[in-house]
Amino acid sequence: MFSFFSEEPVEGYLERWKINLKREIESTDINYVLNVSEADYIGYLVSKYSLTAPVLHEKDARMHQEEIRLNGHEKPTAENPTMLTGKLKITILIPFEGNPHLFHCTPSEKISDFPKGEVQHQNRILQLSYEISSLDARALPYKENSRIQSEGEFR
Repeated sequence: MFSFFSEEPVEGYLERWKINLKREIESTDINYVLNVSEADYIGYLVSKYSLTAPVLHEKDARMHQEEIRLNGHEKPTAENPTMLTGKLKITILIPFEGNPHLFHCTPSEKISDFPKGEVQHQNRILQLSYEISSLDARALPYKENSRIQSEGEFR
């Protein structure tokens, strides 16, 4: 799990893409460039080096919960014979489209509280996980929905 939007400035990431594009153009054999269709070559470069900002599909989001058990080093007690901690792990899975690496980049506008989670790159799923007391579980969907909407303002 990592903090979203906190690993590197977006400007540095974009600069690296620009450098990679320039290197590829400069290292391409001149005979290839002269013999290939200009539209095909440009289309190839655009498709390879275009970046699409992630767009969350909130309507397709799923949430599941599981009770957190004591770890293997702890033993049941008279107060807690079930090995349950009284906490829930809530996992929210949000499908998205766009470049998943942009979730690692710090936006130009600062965010004070970075959410933590994982990005499933191949499945294009954003995964947020929280541990809460079972009493707070009913309020989480409302809190998370407002948080997702406020983060959506950075698109």
